[in-house]
Amino acid sequence: MARFRVDTHVFRELGAHLVGRPSTALVELIKNSYDADATIVTVEGVGLDRRNGSIVVTDDGNGMTPELFESGFLTVASRSKDVEDRRSPRFRRRYTGAKGIGRLATHKLAGHVTVTSRPRPEAFPDVKTLRGVSAVLDWNEIERHTTLDDVGEGVVVEPVSDQSQPFGTQLTLGELRSPFSSDELLRFVTEVTTFEPPAVLVRALPDTVVDQRLIFDEPEVREAKRADSFELEFRGDFAAGDDFWQLVGERTHWVLEIRAGPRSKHVEYVIAPTKLGLKRNPYAERREFRGDHPAPGAGPAFSARILISETGRFGRDSASAFAKANTGVRVYMEGFRVLPYGDRGDDWLALDADYTRRRDAFDLSGIHDADGAKVEGEALYRLSSSNFFGGVFLREAHAGNLEMLVNREGFLPSRELDTLRRLVRQGADLVARVRAGASERKKAADRQPNHGPDPKHGTAGENRNQRDADSSTEPRRPYTPMGRLDESLNQIGVLATSNDSSPGAVAITEALRTARSALVGLRDDQALFRTLATLGTQFSAFVHEINLLLNQARFVRRLARESQTANDGLEAAADELVELLERQAAFLADLVGSTARTSRRVLDVHERLASAMRLVGPQISRRGIAFENDVPATTKTPAMFPAELTAILANLLSNAVKAAGEGGRIRLSSEVKPGRGGLALRLENTGVAVDLRSAEQWFLPFESTTTEIDQDLGVGLGLGLPIVRRLVEEYGGEAHFVEPSAGFATAVEVRVPHSALTTR
Repeated sequence: MARFRVDTHVFRELGAHLVGRPSTALVELIKNSYDADATIVTVEGVGLDRRNGSIVVTDDGNGMTPELFESGFLTVASRSKDVEDRRSPRFRRRYTGAKGIGRLATHKLAGHVTVTSRPRPEAFPDVKTLRGVSAVLDWNEIERHTTLDDVGEGVVVEPVSDQSQPFGTQLTLGELRSPFSSDELLRFVTEVTTFEPPAVLVRALPDTVVDQRLIFDEPEVREAKRADSFELEFRGDFAAGDDFWQLVGERTHWVLEIRAGPRSKHVEYVIAPTKLGLKRNPYAERREFRGDHPAPGAGPAFSARILISETGRFGRDSASAFAKANTGVRVYMEGFRVLPYGDRGDDWLALDADYTRRRDAFDLSGIHDADGAKVEGEALYRLSSSNFFGGVFLREAHAGNLEMLVNREGFLPSRELDTLRRLVRQGADLVARVRAGASERKKAADRQPNHGPDPKHGTAGENRNQRDADSSTEPRRPYTPMGRLDESLNQIGVLATSNDSSPGAVAITEALRTARSALVGLRDDQALFRTLATLGTQFSAFVHEINLLLNQARFVRRLARESQTANDGLEAAADELVELLERQAAFLADLVGSTARTSRRVLDVHERLASAMRLVGPQISRRGIAFENDVPATTKTPAMFPAELTAILANLLSNAVKAAGEGGRIRLSSEVKPGRGGLALRLENTGVAVDLRSAEQWFLPFESTTTEIDQDLGVGLGLGLPIVRRLVEEYGGEAHFVEPSAGFATAVEVRVPHSALTTR
């Protein structure tokens, strides 16, 4: 009798070929943990830049029995989630998986999969004797066979009765399909770690952003029991570093919230200026609009929160780099991101297309109260997608016929998708109209002699006083010169306008406003200056090495002309040329490469030290300096930019080499401090001692102990230690000369605390 036969290549077609991105594959595994009622999921990446790297996903969910593993995990297009209400047994979560091919995502990522699982009794009330499961899938071995009927050694499943292991499931993916380059790894980690919406979009907005309620405190993100919780922790290569979203929120000018309720015929829109927006324009106002839902019964119902920056410029600091990589309006289903909506280059709302074409009309049909807010020339206030940071939140029960593609990247074209796009886009157009109205009111006020009184906002002087009072509550760093200047400007502003509305006081206040703008610009330029200054200190040595390269080249040429027996010398000279070039190129790439300042992450101190030693190591060897590395091999930093830690170590080492002299000693040690104390690194050297009573002068720019050009390290510019201190201060840390240990003349200690948000 004839029967169907399935070729083992089906795994390749449904795994590696069907799933477009590696990040999508990994997110599918995380969603499986969510569907299994997990409350905590950890995702750890180890050696993702190597083929022998691994990815480990561990959850505390319901776990699996051997029977469930075979009927669910090992069954392609399984119907295990195809139940009437599609809900999980414990927390009644809406299942996010539907096709039964999510586990084939492992094929996309790795050639070898190990599964261990222990089931929870409460999830299997009808099973008297619960056993766990241990399984191994060798995709490479499976594909060596022609059909699924022939597969034997490629799949090993064993029941486990061990009661000591924790409840839940662990998947270990080994033999990665291909190692990730630095750029690929950055994109992979960014996509994976942002598959959940950030807190600033789903929790109550902090007072630092806006001090008034819009539509909701928290949008409805997913459908689950109230007591349910779901936390995700990334470790190893996936450690994402600090959450910059709150800083991004504090640097936006408007907030848009939208709600299309599941039982409502109407769509609500509320647009409000942030505190920063009110400082930019005190005539900005909160506005509400109501529109008709074109198909309230069919859906989709959704909620949305979108942050808008009028300038699209967040400075040149770390928050700006983060913001630039995360612009756009993203879509989430049951709390999980749906790619590619909101990706850079994805214009699903046609914001970029209309911004480029400068369309002169809005399609706000169905918005009841929009005509009363219409402003002449309002289309000029359109913004591109890079000005928007937001999320649109869908729940499966109220999404209508929205259905995701099989590869989990995007929705199938449908009327519901068109409706969703139109309603969200109308919100963006309403923002442009409200911004235009605020700008017109400000222009009208500016035309008045003293900006005149405004019935809503008070006098110009009162407005400025309020802005000064608001700004005085913002977090600042008063112990830096920039912070003290900011504080002084605020005090002058309050004194100038508190009891005096004369033209002189107004002029002073206007001057203060200009000074504050300049101060903001200076802050934004600091991060760029530090990196460039670090490069500048190295260029002095680089120029000297160019001369060495020239001498070596002349030597090579002379050998080639005068002797045919000097092959050994020729080879040695060529090797030295390559060494010099590679050393400089590697160091510069670490500082200005594409991943150097785009993602903060937990760093391996030894790895960053190796990068700095590529620059300084040869000088240590030539001078016969003994370098002692007493930092434990497992030492990690708080989340930092790789380029900045490399710059810190390189500058400290360069100074120590110069001070230690011929035949000296240098020692690097570390200490992990309790609580927020973080990591302390201490670099000590013999040779020239620094008087601790006057040591602070060496942290001033252009204060240098060297005046002559060093043969290896160039001329001292007096910028190394100031750069070190400024970089460390950006993480809330400190850098000081300290009392050296016995046998050493000088010691510098830098400390970086844990969980320190950058204040840039």
